[in-house]
Amino acid sequence: MHDKIRRLTAVLCSLALIFTLGTAAMADEDSGVADTQDAAVNSETAAETSTAATSTDSTDTDVSSVDNAVQDTSADSAETGTGTDTSTDATSDTNTDTQEQAESDNASDSGEAEDGTEAGAEAETKPETETDAGESEESGEAEDATDDASSESEDADASSSSSTSSSSSSSSSSSSTRYTVSEPEGETHELYLTQLESDTCTLASAAMLIRNYMYLNGSDLWQEFGEADIRSAAWDDGLRDSFTYTYGEYTVSVARVSLSSPSTEDLKALLDKHPEGIVLYCGNAPHAVLLLDYEGDAFYCADPASLCSGKRIALEDSWLSSYYQGQDEILKNVTNYWYITSAVSPLEDSGLHWVWNGSTLTISGTGSLADDGAIGTAPWDRYRGYVTEIVIEEGVVNVPSYAFYNYSSLTAVSLPSTLETIGTRAFYGCESLQSVVIPDGVYEIGQYAFALCTGLTELTIPAGVTVIQKGLCYCCSSPTSLTISQGVEALEASIIYGTALTDITLPASVTSIAAKAFQSCESLTTVYYASQDALSLLEDAVFIGDVAFLSADENEENASEESAAEDASATDQEVLTEEASSDESDASSESGR
Repeated sequence: MHDKIRRLTAVLCSLALIFTLGTAAMADEDSGVADTQDAAVNSETAAETSTAATSTDSTDTDVSSVDNAVQDTSADSAETGTGTDTSTDATSDTNTDTQEQAESDNASDSGEAEDGTEAGAEAETKPETETDAGESEESGEAEDATDDASSESEDADASSSSSTSSSSSSSSSSSSTRYTVSEPEGETHELYLTQLESDTCTLASAAMLIRNYMYLNGSDLWQEFGEADIRSAAWDDGLRDSFTYTYGEYTVSVARVSLSSPSTEDLKALLDKHPEGIVLYCGNAPHAVLLLDYEGDAFYCADPASLCSGKRIALEDSWLSSYYQGQDEILKNVTNYWYITSAVSPLEDSGLHWVWNGSTLTISGTGSLADDGAIGTAPWDRYRGYVTEIVIEEGVVNVPSYAFYNYSSLTAVSLPSTLETIGTRAFYGCESLQSVVIPDGVYEIGQYAFALCTGLTELTIPAGVTVIQKGLCYCCSSPTSLTISQGVEALEASIIYGTALTDITLPASVTSIAAKAFQSCESLTTVYYASQDALSLLEDAVFIGDVAFLSADENEENASEESAAEDASATDQEVLTEEASSDESDASSESGR
């Protein structure tokens, strides 16, 4: 019995052991499955992490490569967006999955190659050691030429014309290259061109110079004008030292001047005198830009290099900054500049033209100048501070209102016999002007026409002017002579306000005198009248101090007496001189004895 119990107990223990071992085995199996699943998850996570890291590294490499390529060609890469676009494309390609990683790398390499091609197309700028050679450079030039092609040459084969741009540009007519024009957006404007070839930055800058000149004159011709138009006149394996070119009704002369390490003040003075800009050239780079304007001591330009073109940018952001670090270094390496020496410019549809040569303004043709009665609207007004002489040639019939308002440097004016009218404030504020001969054919002189001409010493009003309008010589401190010819009928207020005139003669034709015609003339002491009617008019006029009214006859008598006195004085002087000579002769004779 006991044996049976022991055997049963052993069997039960064995079963329990087997059950326990089986349970443990099943638990171990489940644990292994879980570990395997966790390992798979971890492995997948690691793979994704590795993929992301690889993608990031690739993107960083792309950005770095692009930035380096852009830096080699232009400091303006941030504005062109080349680096950003490329890195974005690369990131998009590489973040798909691990199987597309190789394709992403290839796409990245392709993006870098494109940027390298564009960099290689930079014009007349990089030394040979930095310039991409061969097909990349030709491809970049083709892209630049295609971008600048006009809508009028859409039927042309872009790639063909680009690859042969050197020969086609030199032989093309002015209609072969046109530029699409759009309204300005911020700093971007279609005025600013991209050079058509890798060595024509000076030619493209000169084209922009002439375009800007026509734009400032309000002409639409700038929209059509480009580098190819002036090539035959301006190019000879480099921009000529000087050239003259006619386009439409414009004839523009351009010349080169040596300029070594200009100061900011030097350049400001040049830009003030040449608001259309100057072509600034660094010969050691070599590269040229169109210098446009300045703010404070910072200069702005239009750069024809492909990555910088199409906008007004700071000089320190131009391609030159990749060669010279910053504006100061750029200016230290300037060697010369080109500027417009003179330009024959049409005046609307009037048949008239004007020419500015740096000091003299000449207006020619037949007809009337437009008169809108506004200050500063004349096309030559941007040269206001630099005009020293004005020549209005025969055929011109008027001087518009405000035509030469505040031309402080003006010293001489030549008016034609065909002139009929001088507008309101036409010569207002011309403080350096000393004398003006007004032709006999003039019948109208506007209000304040010569006001504040403080250097004016004499003025003659011709007989055809019936009314001397208000403020003729207002606050002209210098005049000592004002001649009013027979024929003038009316004198309005303040015609000689604040002048240094001591006397004035009124002709018999005067029938009306404003009460304040002679106000504030402290030096005026005598008014001569030619008729009793004029005398009665003077009795109501306002004067400062005591003024004597004398007839014109008395004026003539006084003039005769003064002349006789001068003659007598001259005779007495001659006698004294002869006596002195005689005494010297006698003394010499005595000494000889």
